[in-house]
Amino acid sequence: MPATHHTIFSACRTVVSIAKRGEGLYNVLQMELERCINVLVKECTRQSQAPIDWIGFFASMCTSFKCRIVSPFNCSHSSSLKLAVQDSLVSLLTYLDQHYIVKNSALKPIRYLANTSLRELVFGNPTVLEYIYEGTKDWIESERNSKYVFCLSLGNLEFIPCRVVHLHRAEITRLISLLIYHGQYDKFERYYVSLTYDYYSSESERLSKEQQKDPRFFFEHVQARINQELERNNEVLPEGSWGLLRETTERALWNNRLDWLANESTRFFNLRMKLI
Repeated sequence: MPATHHTIFSACRTVVSIAKRGEGLYNVLQMELERCINVLVKECTRQSQAPIDWIGFFASMCTSFKCRIVSPFNCSHSSSLKLAVQDSLVSLLTYLDQHYIVKNSALKPIRYLANTSLRELVFGNPTVLEYIYEGTKDWIESERNSKYVFCLSLGNLEFIPCRVVHLHRAEITRLISLLIYHGQYDKFERYYVSLTYDYYSSESERLSKEQQKDPRFFFEHVQARINQELERNNEVLPEGSWGLLRETTERALWNNRLDWLANESTRFFNLRMKLI
């Protein structure tokens, strides 16, 4: 029969305050954290899902682990996670964390130990990073490649063209929240910026050839693309990334095209003047 919260709490108090065995308990804690995180890594690197589905699985696993340790945020949306918080490791081992560790400056609090181990063993795992990047690429390219559909505008009750939002966009948002929490967002941002630049550079090159005689179409397409990215960035990425992603999108789309647009527009204007 599983021990109750009170039983574990009392046992920790006995070990730390009465038996004075805090050091032994702390060492066991470190080993158990590493063991549990290695199990998590093993589960997360056993790839048997589509990349974007794996993102959701990974986010759930990491969120559950975080809540089992101690969760200052985002654990209230699920009843199971509420129970996890009630029985969190920090809560169960309060006497170790607040009576033994705080008196030994060389030791790290339980939350710090868990987060550090997770960063090193999970986010430092090359396979995990590969899966994160694959899932992100699948998601963003799916959204960028999606065709227009007509959506009802509630403002003027008219149907307007809009692009389809990926079914799993919310999983990317959850992933980004975890990356920020664990101090891993900078690497993700660099990858995302690179994806954005490569995608729109390729699109700009292709369209400039296809629409060589129609600069107006190219110009309007670029403006629409920039607006789409602005909207997506505002909904998915942290505010600190908005400016960088806008600059990257504009640079990739306009790169070496402004002279061509200006020349073609001037030629088209002169031709019209001759026909008048």
